Amino acid sequence: MDYYGDLGFGMFGWADSDIGIFGGIRSGAFQKAGQFRCSFTLYDTEFKSRTGADKMIGTLELIVSTPEAEGEPQRIKELVKLEIAKALRGQGYGRRVVDAVMRIAEDDILICDIKKTKLPFWKKMGLEDVAIRGNQMNGHLRKVHEIRPSVSAGMTMSM
Repeated sequence: MDYYGDLGFGMFGWADSDIGIFGGIRSGAFQKAGQFRCSFTLYDTEFKSRTGADKMIGTLELIVSTPEAEGEPQRIKELVKLEIAKALRGQGYGRRVVDAVMRIAEDDILICDIKKTKLPFWKKMGLEDVAIRGNQMNGHLRKVHEIRPSVSAGMTMSM
């Protein structure tokens, strides 16, 4: 994915021919030194290239680290929140976004504060090392996992 480091007002993001992740507006509480919790808007860039129209598909919150050198991209450390627009759920967007995040990530990422109802989705994505602390459930997505191609809601896979 291509990195866009200066979108104005301190915003940044990533995009390829499938998904766009733009924003980077700081949100949430204090993180570890050199890390920030940032909000992003998600776009279907494949739809944009086909139709010329923007299609916002949801929002994403990530913990990113500050680049070591000027001009380098932010590094994704944790995925805090993924929200696909209700009207678009069940159409493969969740998988496409997770695949996009893993294309960007240089290493394993922590998936934070997983709701019990969303655990089956995250397990399908390859979630490992699920840990429960109090009311929080967390796990890891490993970079070594092969990213599976997205399947649209109208397609089925046969073996």
